[in-house]
Amino acid sequence: MGKKNKRKGHPKPHYRGQPLWQLLENLPNHGVGRLIVRGSFQQDEEHPSYMRILTVDMTSKSIKHPDNPKNANKIRIPVTVEKVWRGVIFPRPQNIQSTSYLPDYILIPEAEEEKFVRNAKTASECNYVYWTAGQKKRIRERIEQGMSPEEAKQREKERIALQEAEDEGSDDIDEDDESFGYQHFPEKHVRKNSAAANKTGQETCRGSKRSWPQKSNEVSAKLRKQ
Repeated sequence: MGKKNKRKGHPKPHYRGQPLWQLLENLPNHGVGRLIVRGSFQQDEEHPSYMRILTVDMTSKSIKHPDNPKNANKIRIPVTVEKVWRGVIFPRPQNIQSTSYLPDYILIPEAEEEKFVRNAKTASECNYVYWTAGQKKRIRERIEQGMSPEEAKQREKERIALQEAEDEGSDDIDEDDESFGYQHFPEKHVRKNSAAANKTGQETCRGSKRSWPQKSNEVSAKLRKQ
């Protein structure tokens, strides 16, 4: 008997294409600005999925478990992309180094790029919420505690709004708005804000701004304008 498929319910994908290091190696500027797709993914003609290459580092090739002869051609390279999934542009650049060794990447001819990008929209334009892995975990935990999926997602949106306001030192949140009441937020945030409000004769408490890397976002915006 042959080996059973470990991915129960999921047939083995049929890769068609090239690994990224082969696909981009001989392209001008290693393909920065070009569009690529995964050959094994099903495409929606009206809202296709694709990736725009932002940065490539050909000098950092690596092989996972190099002692295994089967991995000799599984070369990974750091590649940052602007990912578009079914017409929705991801809010942050993605590093696809972990899957870059798969022989499943196809370069889109420049003459065909227009039909891919014409219907692409940002998440805010189409009212799409992109959840990170941590946010999905919190939503699942709330659902397991008895919340409905809609309520769990709403609570997570409120948590994100409070966190962003604290990070940016924003005073734009309407404290009279019931949707932003303290009862919706973790107790640690309530204690933190209450302590800050009770301080007198001291400097105003300011939220710390996170220092997000801006280079990839700037490259992404510049390429879309071209």
